[in-house]
Amino acid sequence: YREVAYSLGATRLQMIRTIVLPQSVGGMLTGGILAISRGAGEVGQGGDGELQRARSMLEKYHYDALTTANDEAEQLARAQAQAGDFRLLDSYVARIRAVTAKDVQQAAAKYLALTNTTVHEYEPRTTQARTFTPEKFTEVVSVFAPASVQPIKPEEIKPAVGLKKVAQGAEHGGSDESVIIAEAALPIKDFSVFRGPRAYVREDHARRQMTVGIFFQGGRLTEDQNTSGTTEMMLRCLLKSTTTRKADLIAHELESYGGEIQIVNEADFFGFTLDVLSRNSESAVRLLLDIIENPFFDKDEIARERDGLLARQLQQRDDGLQRPLELLWTSLYPNHPYGLPRYGLPAVIKSMSEEKLEAWHNRTVKRQFPLVILTGDTDGSALVASIFTEGFKRSSSSLDQTLKVSLPSVGTPQEIVEQRSRQQTAQALGFRTSEGKSNDNYALAVMQNFASGPGGRLFTELRDRQSLADTVLLNHQPRLASGALIAYTATLPENEQRATDALRAELEKLSKVPPSDQEFELGRNAAIGSYAIALQAHPMRTLEYARAIIFGRKPSDVETQPDLIRAVKKEDIKRVAEAIIKLNQAGRGVVRGETASALPAK
Repeated sequence: YREVAYSLGATRLQMIRTIVLPQSVGGMLTGGILAISRGAGEVGQGGDGELQRARSMLEKYHYDALTTANDEAEQLARAQAQAGDFRLLDSYVARIRAVTAKDVQQAAAKYLALTNTTVHEYEPRTTQARTFTPEKFTEVVSVFAPASVQPIKPEEIKPAVGLKKVAQGAEHGGSDESVIIAEAALPIKDFSVFRGPRAYVREDHARRQMTVGIFFQGGRLTEDQNTSGTTEMMLRCLLKSTTTRKADLIAHELESYGGEIQIVNEADFFGFTLDVLSRNSESAVRLLLDIIENPFFDKDEIARERDGLLARQLQQRDDGLQRPLELLWTSLYPNHPYGLPRYGLPAVIKSMSEEKLEAWHNRTVKRQFPLVILTGDTDGSALVASIFTEGFKRSSSSLDQTLKVSLPSVGTPQEIVEQRSRQQTAQALGFRTSEGKSNDNYALAVMQNFASGPGGRLFTELRDRQSLADTVLLNHQPRLASGALIAYTATLPENEQRATDALRAELEKLSKVPPSDQEFELGRNAAIGSYAIALQAHPMRTLEYARAIIFGRKPSDVETQPDLIRAVKKEDIKRVAEAIIKLNQAGRGVVRGETASALPAK
């Protein structure tokens, strides 16, 4: 590919945060700008709903930016550097709420103009260069959109389509934005409902946000060659239409609540996480329940999502990290759902229909009660009692009492290789590991941290000493039935064999030579620290609770992880490495590039 960039004015295009609103249903940004250039004036005359939606999402993004201690320190430093007063960070939400439609119009007219634009083109290198210049681009725009180069006249401002304002809930913990007094987070508690959902709640009032996870067992774990990708397609379509709401109304309501819904489609379970301003949590949860329980599989939406998912499959195939991992899982687990790609097989997606999606929903969602997890600024069991007890209606006669899962077959994995026209070869070498509830997973977490990354054993040998690979990673991915320990490298195509030999040699050392005291201490501390940092985000903590429960562990294991890691001994590392790292049973997925001399000229 080649890149071309040029400016049409003295400065680059500036995106003003108060006027940019991404519609984030399902985590797929479909960006909508409230006011740009000619359309800037439309906000003020019927756009109160738009402004409310923008304010709510910006408030959520503000809290998102303070998720970790590192994030908060960075935001404080930015406020001090840019405005000379770090305390301004405390009044950000109040300042966002004070923005008016007129302020938005003036900002858009000032900044979103043709003379303030930068153009960035990214083209296949095989195409003829467009060789645009700033003058040429301006000329083209002037011909096809002449009004865009003229100032906006008052009579050109038209009323916007009015969007309804959505009722907001009461603020939790008072109205003072600068100080939030909160007790320490409470341990996770079980509020499961008899003949209803399994429900767990962890109260943490440090931020005015909460995350709700609603998960179902199975999904991809029950797919096969004829249904691969159906779970992903179903989840995407659920977000687009219910029996009472279309996609635009779902997006408007969700963002007016200051909420985002993310699809969760893991190998062993599926569902959604809802991250929302806690004052609107009850209304947002009711919206999510409507999405899950009352789907309407619209033919037009299915067609759009089908095209989007097929495009995502192509993107995944061209991903230098994810594609070798997909090939590795296929290598390790042929003829098993673990060996199928997350985004499914093209033939299955192309044949998707309303009938197939409805049947899959009835089979995977309607025949079980979900696992519900609430994390963050919530009042104990209040939401469970008021919503979830009545939100899921299931007939006892139609419930699945057990989940039928086929165990991976034992056999020697085969190497899977794909060729690409690029100057990089990426490979994933992996080994089957034990089931998700095994304590050996904690030993693997320590091993992963002392062997991988800058300063790790594999990184130091392959990159620093031998200069064979640009990227070297060791990662353990546990799953319900059987996981994988994966070593990943990216190297020049001509160095592939040398890098493979060096990687195999280092992995063999891991199985035969125990870690030094320094390596062991580094790995143990890094495993504890990195996990604790990740858990500062409510959505990540919610997923960790779900994984623990689905794998058959206690949810409290997430809180006591430091103690479980500290219980690992050096002997455990050697024992687990000897049991898992068997080079004659390794799987391998390779995306092989071509040497520089074999590539076409630019």
